Amino acid sequence: VIELGFDEALDDGVALIEWPERMASLIPAERLDVVLTQGAEPDSRLVHIEAHGSWAARLSRIADD
Repeated sequence: VIELGFDEALDDGVALIEWPERMASLIPAERLDVVLTQGAEPDSRLVHIEAHGSWAARLSRIADD
């Protein structure tokens, strides 16, 4: 992951990481986790956003608007 430029990607923008548990020690504390799960219907998905660090307060302010 480091050889692929993971650090640089985080410095300059957003990184979408599939299977983050495989690189837990590299994941920043300031982040948003997007968790996809199977919905009730066969072709449906549920999306849950988990805020970490300062993102929790940011999302709270957005939700209040």
